[in-house]
Amino acid sequence: MEHYTVNEADFALFHGWRDGRAVNGPLDRHLACGLIAKFTTGLKISGVPDGEMPAPGFGEWRKFPGAKVPVLWTVETSAPLAALFEGGVQVASLLPAGAPLILMVRFYSTETGRWRMFEFHDCEIGPVNAGDASENMMQVAQFRAGWREDLTGSSAGTLPPMVPRLRGVIEWRHLGRYVPCWYFDADANAWTENPENLDDSGDEAVRYVSLETEDDGMKISYMAARTVATVDLVAGLPGVGIGWVDARALQVLDAGSSGLTMEPGWAVQEGAAEPITLPPSGRRWEHPQVVFRFLGRIYATLSHGLFCVPSLSAGAVEPFDFPIRIGRLVLLPDGAWVLPEGS
Repeated sequence: MEHYTVNEADFALFHGWRDGRAVNGPLDRHLACGLIAKFTTGLKISGVPDGEMPAPGFGEWRKFPGAKVPVLWTVETSAPLAALFEGGVQVASLLPAGAPLILMVRFYSTETGRWRMFEFHDCEIGPVNAGDASENMMQVAQFRAGWREDLTGSSAGTLPPMVPRLRGVIEWRHLGRYVPCWYFDADANAWTENPENLDDSGDEAVRYVSLETEDDGMKISYMAARTVATVDLVAGLPGVGIGWVDARALQVLDAGSSGLTMEPGWAVQEGAAEPITLPPSGRRWEHPQVVFRFLGRIYATLSHGLFCVPSLSAGAVEPFDFPIRIGRLVLLPDGAWVLPEGS
């Protein structure tokens, strides 16, 4: 369980819808995210196991089949007790308890030597007692959130602006470890790699998930577990352990009739966005998974020889929700589509 005490952090609050997204629209002057407050402060961030703290109560996007919320979060900070401004108009400085929010925190981590930015969704503020802060003109506030996005950068300038953005994520998961590897910008139709995707701590640098763009399309591979022969150093007896291999999973071709080609030994599982079957080796150890998600909503999963989607169709599609695109392959919450050649 992660816990942070941050002495100095950039802190920003935005209005949020009850599906975890930032509020914008309907007028032109409303298209930008509605900033509530932005200041520098110290804070505490704590992870709370799911079930020990009531969920915020809205978060319907977390209740779709396959959605996993490994932890809930609490954030405690002191906010300046002063009038806030929104679009040049003075507003009340005390936020109403229970209002849906998006909270963003940016700070330097001495542990990793990188800048980090946390983006909390499905977030709300608890009751605030301004009387406790009359002497130092600060009000103590506690937030709770149902989802956290984690971004890292070598400097503050390599992180995106502190504004909520819609991003698809390719995430590597294994035995409780979650590594965001790639972020998808739907507006630019481009992928950006998270620095933590590259592990250079060993003899050679490896990537948890490789997303290769080539002349004939895009290819996906990832660090997969495999059984290897071992020897018990104490008893000198042979046994089995876990080894790692960079496994090629699928390729999305820009040209050709099908567009989607699975590597030998791989198959498409339709009907669910997560694996249904368990291979024999799964009885001994857990297989890593590559999850394609938006917030807590899983669109597709790669694991132990399966590419899992609710459905797979061919032809043009008009996305009604936030899409994740890999070449001609478009992932949506209810299924995947392979677009016509040349799309």
